[in-house]
Amino acid sequence: YLNRAIRLSCHADGPTVAFHTARFMLPGLIASALIKPVDMVGEAMMRAAGLVICFFFLLSLADAMRMTPTSPCFQPSPSQMLSPSFQTRSSSWRYQSSRCWLRYRSSISSRPGKLGAHTLQAMAETAGNKDVPVVLVAGATGRVGRQVVDLLLSRSQDPSDQLPRMIVKAAVRDTEKAARVLPTDESLQVTKCDLGDATAVARSCKDVDAVIWCATGFSDASDSSLLNKLLGVAKLKLTPRQSIDIAGLSQIGQLLVSQANHPALPGPKVVMCSSAAVTRPTWTEEKKKRYEGAADIPIVRLNPLGILDVKRDGEEALRSSGVSYAIVRPCGLNDKWPNGRAVFSQGDIAVGRINRQDVAQLLVQALLEEAARGKTFECVALPGYPAPKSLTLQLSRLKADGDASVSNPEVLDAQYALLQQLVPGETLQPNQLAMGQTYEQLDAGQVGRLGERGQERPTLARTD
Repeated sequence: YLNRAIRLSCHADGPTVAFHTARFMLPGLIASALIKPVDMVGEAMMRAAGLVICFFFLLSLADAMRMTPTSPCFQPSPSQMLSPSFQTRSSSWRYQSSRCWLRYRSSISSRPGKLGAHTLQAMAETAGNKDVPVVLVAGATGRVGRQVVDLLLSRSQDPSDQLPRMIVKAAVRDTEKAARVLPTDESLQVTKCDLGDATAVARSCKDVDAVIWCATGFSDASDSSLLNKLLGVAKLKLTPRQSIDIAGLSQIGQLLVSQANHPALPGPKVVMCSSAAVTRPTWTEEKKKRYEGAADIPIVRLNPLGILDVKRDGEEALRSSGVSYAIVRPCGLNDKWPNGRAVFSQGDIAVGRINRQDVAQLLVQALLEEAARGKTFECVALPGYPAPKSLTLQLSRLKADGDASVSNPEVLDAQYALLQQLVPGETLQPNQLAMGQTYEQLDAGQVGRLGERGQERPTLARTD
């Protein structure tokens, strides 16, 4: 009954919780008063039980009055989580936003492999009197998003890391999937959010200091159902300009534009994971011929259902919002590609590979880099080279969006000549690839998974 009364605090104010607590417990008190014990020992036990019930009633009332709930469920802010009133004696209240309930647990430092000695008390000591920053990850259950969530949690809990302790909010469409693929952590809040729903986005962005955008409406994920694939294709075909990339990024930018940067996060407020090649469908025929190793690759040649156009419009929506941003355009996402050093370029002529873990590192590190603000850049990875301790030097050499020198033909020629040497494989002619064909298959003369060049059968699926 006490457990039930505490759960009601998710949806009711203090007096209401007190009323239901009394309703649940008073029958027991009345019964203990009316039933005649058979001996003095029984009477003493009954009286002791009554006192215990009264004690827990008062305790639950005090907790309900101390923690102010909100609708539709109680979601503590970072300052509430770090306040002494949120901690009870030697134990802690643990909030799971995906299930909207509070669980009383006696030890959060005894779970190996999850949190270790990182407790809310440790967070309070680190943050002092200031709120810890809150970072929202959009598309947190995607293959890039879940890597970002893991990195934010692990790095922010490492005392030697530059990243401050923080609260991570995971915005997801499917909370059941989130429960399967995301870690369990006191610093993680899972919030159900359709990024195309303005109300849901506004609710998810409340008290948020920065956003890492990993969401996309479509992918070729092999574990997607046939229904999801059909829905994804239909939505992109019928309403391409209502993609979550456009609607969600525009609104998030508008919500954060007037907000001051958190002192611990000097980088851009919104870091977007976009895609290389988004501008190449708009190139002139002359430019496509000049840089055919970048323009005549499968994703540009086919551009299924205009997906690159939607991504490009999403970038423009973010820029137009006025918020400080960084747009990262990874080339050739491939998790079989070894970890390596990210190489940045501008002008959208890069071709190559990078794995999702390296991309996640870039997205997270960008939160700390002032030099990333207002810049769009592509990235490939060189396996075997260690990642730099800081990206400041690399990012400071990049040009801000709108700088005319980025599109200077002489600059593009030099970058193209260099980047084509970094293309994976031995053939070094990415314009000969078919969609779904690897560089290694091209070298060996093998057909890719989607068929021969000119006869590919690409598939798309809805995802978050």
